[in-house]
Amino acid sequence: IARTLGTCGHVTALRRCWVEPFEHEPMRTLEAVTRACEAGEDPGLLPPDLPLAHLPAVALEGWQADRVRHGQEVVLARSPPPGRVRLYDGGRRFLGMGESDGRGKIRPRRLFTV
Repeated sequence: IARTLGTCGHVTALRRCWVEPFEHEPMRTLEAVTRACEAGEDPGLLPPDLPLAHLPAVALEGWQADRVRHGQEVVLARSPPPGRVRLYDGGRRFLGMGESDGRGKIRPRRLFTV
């Protein structure tokens, strides 16, 4: 910005009030989350699939979830439309994001490890 304005500049501090799409959610510092965890308290973290609510959800059977966890694609009898999807195991735990080809194949893309 400074270069475009024909001057120089730098940032000495940056304070984020919110990050899209979490405008109405409280921000927490890493230190506050760490303190809460060390005290055995709920750190108040949001579910990791919250910002992906606009994507179709795909519930996988146990063996399918195992394949996806190992980076392998699965074939579903009923396919979501082509594009990104949210993946869940049989216990409704969020696994991560996958990609649907619209013809039944689901490939893992970004997964959480536990």
